[in-house]
Amino acid sequence: MTLLGTAISALCVTSSALAQCAYVVEPFPPTEAFSPFIVDTADDGSAAGSYEFFGLPGKKVARWTSSGDLIPMQLPVGSGLLEGQGLGIGEDGTVTGRGWDTVTSNKLVIWRPDGSIDVFQPIPGMDFHTALPREDGCVLGQWNDPAVGILTPYIYCDGELMPLPAGLAEVHGGFRALSPSGLVTGQWYEQARVVDSRPFLWLGGPDDPAVPLPFPPIVKWSRGIDVNALGHIALIGQPPPGRGGISYWLSFYWRDGAYEAVEPLPGNVATRILDANEVGQLLGRSEGGTSPNRQILWQNGLTMKLTDLVTFGTGQQGGDATAITENGTIYYTGGNGKLYRLKPQSVVPADIDINCVVDARDLELLFASWGATWPKGGSSMGVYGLRRADVNGDGTIDGYDLAEILGAWTG
Repeated sequence: MTLLGTAISALCVTSSALAQCAYVVEPFPPTEAFSPFIVDTADDGSAAGSYEFFGLPGKKVARWTSSGDLIPMQLPVGSGLLEGQGLGIGEDGTVTGRGWDTVTSNKLVIWRPDGSIDVFQPIPGMDFHTALPREDGCVLGQWNDPAVGILTPYIYCDGELMPLPAGLAEVHGGFRALSPSGLVTGQWYEQARVVDSRPFLWLGGPDDPAVPLPFPPIVKWSRGIDVNALGHIALIGQPPPGRGGISYWLSFYWRDGAYEAVEPLPGNVATRILDANEVGQLLGRSEGGTSPNRQILWQNGLTMKLTDLVTFGTGQQGGDATAITENGTIYYTGGNGKLYRLKPQSVVPADIDINCVVDARDLELLFASWGATWPKGGSSMGVYGLRRADVNGDGTIDGYDLAEILGAWTG
């Protein structure tokens, strides 16, 4: 570690670990849909997921605009698909999902911004688990191949399957999360999927190998569920006996070559993270034990109960927080079945990690992203730095951003 890195780490120890923003509840526009469930978000605040209608069978795929309006994603006429489930949304508005043609079999469906729709099923009986839209138009994911009965990764581009990265091509598993920079994580099985699994990191290039991470502590079955542009990975796993035995989950955050446990709240024994953002905010549940399951936000080693950060109104509590955006907004389905945004308040641009304090942790993320440059109005693909670290928004992370942080310093 450099002298500068050592100094920043020392400052982080002394900065306020307990600092956190207050959140306000913002309802989505009223709709006749019920049981909405958001699974993925884009930088502009749009989202993808599923919903149902009273009196009508089956789930429907939806895109929500940045203003919260629901746009139904229609399954292609004549495709034979009975119902659908949203899986992902790209920065260009591409929506991915799966549509069932039988009770156990489904097809990959891709709704493009130009209005075209792709439907793909290379083998009858496929079960698509994930579908991640990449900025180059390709979709990465994981399916269950009935021919071999195991989970398999895939890369789908322009109507055909592409070669897998070295390493992952020789084993089983799949892609589970994709960062705006193009880094990918997921699930790596070195043997049959009932034996073991662990997360991996792939830089995303055709010549880049997928590299498995070490097995997390006491965990036998694990997978990455989100990755940022710095290669930090949020993951969940099950300890033995896991499948068919104890079903609780443990969560971890991989950064700087080590795992950090996401500890449960008092009275619980487990945590299950569902989503994470670029600055290391992890969203999920604290579960099991003598206390009820509770929604949590984890950041910088601190597990926080969501109800301590936001005041819910009547009927809004008792729901599920399912997704978090890069600006810290949480998507939440209330106990009344309606959608809400939970928005952090008093966040200034220099507060890179969105905890309402400008301190050494913001410096840490700034220097981790130092020198990253984005083309004006261009893609984040291949840029290994956090966009939020570009504090002044000029497309380069440099001394001007450092000056903004020091000028707004509160830590």
